[in-house]
Amino acid sequence: MLAAVQQHIDLVVGQPGLHLRQAMDHADAVAVAAHQRLQSGGVAERQAGQQKMPGGGGRARGQSGQRRQREVMRDGSFHGDRAYRDVDVTMPRTGPPGPPGLPALTFASPMPGSGLRSRPFRHRSIPDPQPMNNAATSPVPPDAAALAALQAFLTDLPAGAMTLERLDGFLSALNCAASPPGPSVWLAQVWGESAEAQVSFENEAQARAIAGTLMKLHESIGAALERGGRGGASHRPRLALRPDGLPGGNDWASGFVLGMQIAPEGWQPLLADDEAGQALVPIMMLHHEHDEDEALRPPPIDAAMRAELPEVLADVLLQLHQQLAPARRELQRSERQALTFRRSAPKVGRNDPCPCGSGRKYKACCALQAG
Repeated sequence: MLAAVQQHIDLVVGQPGLHLRQAMDHADAVAVAAHQRLQSGGVAERQAGQQKMPGGGGRARGQSGQRRQREVMRDGSFHGDRAYRDVDVTMPRTGPPGPPGLPALTFASPMPGSGLRSRPFRHRSIPDPQPMNNAATSPVPPDAAALAALQAFLTDLPAGAMTLERLDGFLSALNCAASPPGPSVWLAQVWGESAEAQVSFENEAQARAIAGTLMKLHESIGAALERGGRGGASHRPRLALRPDGLPGGNDWASGFVLGMQIAPEGWQPLLADDEAGQALVPIMMLHHEHDEDEALRPPPIDAAMRAELPEVLADVLLQLHQQLAPARRELQRSERQALTFRRSAPKVGRNDPCPCGSGRKYKACCALQAG
């Protein structure tokens, strides 16, 4: 069943005969190395890559007044970056639950008949993009042509493979999680259960290109979220446009929820805090907007609110990433400690009594055997 996958993992990794598990482990190692490069590059970027605003304050200068270009995919159906501003968005207080196994959320304003008062979920302005001067450690997002090729490849797979919009939401969740899984876990979700055993590439060049685009997209989303936490331009979700020209967002939200479901332990630090969990409200609204169960559907999202979805989701995503940052740092610290050699006993000095009990100095006793 895994023959087709094995064949093309060999091509992507470049080591013919590599077993499937070895290939997945290799992909995990590549992802860990990229994450470590990103973490080590952040300090240099802050020290060398940012210009100070006049009068101090320490924030990097943005490209003031410059509107970011719309990212145009091959079919022109994706809603890209725009100027950002403050906007009040009213969200439901009860209704859409979280993914299976995760606590229910307390929301911001009432569902019909709840008798609760409304209060706005306010999303704040996000700064303009900051110049990136440390290209060696700052992953560059895939260009429009690479994304179009990835979209076409996923479209040609059997039913169950992700759309590009869902993939963006999925990878965004993985980059936010306190303990994200490696590629050996999440790649199967990208292809889809029915497509996993039927993934097929035209040639080695296409295999390498698709794998490279996936990893670039994953790493660049993480880099953008880290940059956003330092006051730079954060990640802007790629949302497909509906026939009426407004962004949809449902597929993106479903991808995000799937990313939470495959790594639920990485979301417990946030969901244990009712106030912090408020940030998930817009995502859960979109995820359940067309749910077959009427009890799970939120109130209708009007056109004005939907037009602001890219900005709202960008701000929510950055907020989630920052809220889980302490848990991610703690995990990284634990992993570093696990890799650090620890002595099982205190170091014995050369002139100390030998621990064997002979009465001689260590250098004249067991140290001779150790040397």
